Amino acid sequence: MAYNQIREDRLLSQKRLRVYEILFKHGPLTGAQVSEQYKQLYNTSKYSETIRNRLTELVKMNIVDELGITECPISKRKVILYDVNSNLPSKMPARKTRTQKKNDLIDTIEAEQGYIRTPSFSITRKDVIDFLTTIITKVREL
Repeated sequence: MAYNQIREDRLLSQKRLRVYEILFKHGPLTGAQVSEQYKQLYNTSKYSETIRNRLTELVKMNIVDELGITECPISKRKVILYDVNSNLPSKMPARKTRTQKKNDLIDTIEAEQGYIRTPSFSITRKDVIDFLTTIITKVREL
């Protein structure tokens, strides 16, 4: 079983393992539910962002799945429902540096400008919105 190997081989950091164990024992859960469980078991701050960051990392490592959208019993909002799967962790993708992110943004803008400047086509409102959405997404990643 993946859970036993993850524990025995110490394939996760302490916080990631704690979040993974909560999901393994009590899942599927929402981020707020995981955070509440974590706060009850471990001495931590009242803020749940760090726990939700661990959830995102576990999803990226391919050992936690996003099952879909549900209403959270704590927040009453529509949120993602998480649960463990039977995979062993894959390597976390390397984080991009600020310079790499800026270069990606510049490349995106330059590619879009070339597309927009093509004289043989008309720009629709949807094209402009898609272009701006792409830029905003890239800027938020910085």
